[in-house]
Amino acid sequence: MKTQGEIESAISDGMSRFEQEYMGRGPKDIRAHLIDNLIVVRLEGVLTAAEQHLVKTLQPEKGRDLLKQVRTHLIETARPIMEAMVQGITGVKVLSLHHDISTVTGADFTALVTNLGKTASGGDVVLPASVYSAVDAYAAANGLMVDVPEPSTFGLLGLAAAGVLAR
Repeated sequence: MKTQGEIESAISDGMSRFEQEYMGRGPKDIRAHLIDNLIVVRLEGVLTAAEQHLVKTLQPEKGRDLLKQVRTHLIETARPIMEAMVQGITGVKVLSLHHDISTVTGADFTALVTNLGKTASGGDVVLPASVYSAVDAYAAANGLMVDVPEPSTFGLLGLAAAGVLAR
C-alpha cells in the first residue's frame, strides 16, 4: 500500500502532466493533499497569457465568467481522464470532482472525493463546522466564486481557508 506522501506526489505528477497535455501548459507550482477521503490539488500559475489578457481587457465580471465557463467545460470534458488517473494511483473510485479557478491569482483548485477515509460505520468523514465559516472570507480575498456560490466548491474553499493548503 502506498504512503500518503507517495499518493500526494503521484497525484501532483499526474495533474501536472494532465495540465501540460490537455490544457497546453503546466502549472508553476502544484501541491496535492490527501485528507481522509478528499484529495485537494492546488495549482499555481495556470492561466495562459491569452487568458490573463482576456480577464484584464473585458469587463471584470464578463472576463471572469467567460474564463470560468471555458475552464469548467474543459475540466468536465476531461473528467474521465482525471478520474482514471486518480483511481490508478489510489486504487479507489472517484465519487465526485469539484473545480474552481481564481482569475485574480491564477490559482486552480481541484477536489476529488473518493471512498478513502470512510468511518468505521461506512459513513463519510465530516469536516468540522469551523472550516466552513472561513469560506466567504477566503473566496472574497482570492476572487473565487464570490458572486456565484456553488455548494460543490464550498468544501474545497473551506479547506483552503482553514490553511490546510498552505502547508
